[in-house]
Amino acid sequence: AGVSTESGIPDYRSPLGSYSKGHKPIQHDEFVFDQYQRSRYWARSLAGWRPFSLAVPNAGHVAIAELERKGVVSKVITQNVDSLHQAAGSKGVVNLHGRNDIVKCLSCSFSMHRKDFHDLLTPLNRE
Repeated sequence: AGVSTESGIPDYRSPLGSYSKGHKPIQHDEFVFDQYQRSRYWARSLAGWRPFSLAVPNAGHVAIAELERKGVVSKVITQNVDSLHQAAGSKGVVNLHGRNDIVKCLSCSFSMHRKDFHDLLTPLNRE
């Protein structure tokens, strides 16, 4: 746990982590059925995306990818949503909480890279 903190990704569940500060994840039903909660999610996402967009894999990610490459491990199971395991070269990654680098429309399934989506949202949310 905590492999991505060395890459600048804030931890979530430690005593000083986001969850301990009162930041609770949005629930699926809230996101899908509540326009206010969905808008709030994207507003917070705009503000919080920068550490994720700048992060690069660290030695821990690279070591895990090397273990996979050598056949010592066959899968990497992670709760992290930052995709740094994939960026380090891991192929068999199981993302328990999904990924935050791709945005997909729940109505039509259109998808795009998160950075591109944020580039569209930023000028619309200058306030």
